Amino acid sequence: MSYEDIGVDRARAVLKSRFMARFAADVVRESHPDLAARMTVRQTVLNGHSRTVEALDR
Repeated sequence: MSYEDIGVDRARAVLKSRFMARFAADVVRESHPDLAARMTVRQTVLNGHSRTVEALDR
């Protein structure tokens, strides 16, 4: 991973995280609507510098 473009990498990670969270939630809603009512969706990204997980949905 190139740390020179960390801002671009983070923006891409945020877009991917949001897309995947929505996509997975939609699949669960279609396949298992009874579970979807109890489902909690979390969106996170990995901070490239500190290697910590940052929550996006707060």
